[in-house]
Amino acid sequence: MISLIPPEGYRILKHEYFLRVSTVYCFLFSAVFILVTVAQVPMYVLVDAQIKSLEYEAQQSTGVAEVTSHADELIKTTNNILVQLNADKKPFLVSAAIAEIQEVSPTGISFKSFVVDTSNGEVPNIQVQGVATTRGKLAELKTSVESSELFQSVEIPIADLAKDSELPFTITILPNK
Repeated sequence: MISLIPPEGYRILKHEYFLRVSTVYCFLFSAVFILVTVAQVPMYVLVDAQIKSLEYEAQQSTGVAEVTSHADELIKTTNNILVQLNADKKPFLVSAAIAEIQEVSPTGISFKSFVVDTSNGEVPNIQVQGVATTRGKLAELKTSVESSELFQSVEIPIADLAKDSELPFTITILPNK
């Protein structure tokens, strides 16, 4: 085929053709880029809203964690107080112990003194001094005091059993704890 366009004109025509095609492609690519960008905006808005929501929930959960830890501390304190209040351990009353000793003692026992050491807040033992008319009365005193629920054991020194009658005694009574 014979070309009727001179070579210089053909070159200019080819240059303008490529310029127009590249311009159209640039417009098409920019239109596609704008459409993709616009299509991504709702996703960015949604992600931003979710991030703000999660940050708000994290702040709320921090506040809830603080309140929960404070409530846990109060519950532990309350439980400790309730355990102490519900404890079956009754305080050992010295006056009740002395009254019990006098109540369970048989006739023929006379008491001179009761010595109780409560220096550390507890009663380790009670020392009782007195006079028993016979050894049998002293032994009876021992068994009756040991049978009481307030006391654990009674210790009588052997030297207190030396006489048959009018025995001066010093016994040590261990209370139940």
